[in-house]
Amino acid sequence: MISYSEGIATSTSVGKIVFTFLDAIAEFERSLIQERTRSGLQRAKAAGIHCGRPRKGFDIAEALKLHGQGWGVRRVGSKLGVSYGTIQHVRIRRHGVAARLLRDARFIPGTIKAPPRMRIYKQS
Repeated sequence: MISYSEGIATSTSVGKIVFTFLDAIAEFERSLIQERTRSGLQRAKAAGIHCGRPRKGFDIAEALKLHGQGWGVRRVGSKLGVSYGTIQHVRIRRHGVAARLLRDARFIPGTIKAPPRMRIYKQS
């Protein structure tokens, strides 16, 4: 590699040592940024400050009621303004293993909906 603006080529020994030095400085700066970030997060946690995305509140009882009435998980999530994964998570937490088995039943052959079989092609 050749840097025309600085006149440094990595094919020479001087160019190699310059790039090695610049790499070390960049790595050092990155580690300083990581240390400052960790320190700031620890300080915030000690002060009781929540870091990260705020939780979105929704009516869990309403979600379970709608799902119990036959609404799909995606439709319930859409109505309440949350993702279907959030509704699925609440369902599993409320109903435990039974809900997880119902959710995964489509992957069990001979149950609700079996996935299409994957075709395996032989390489020639």
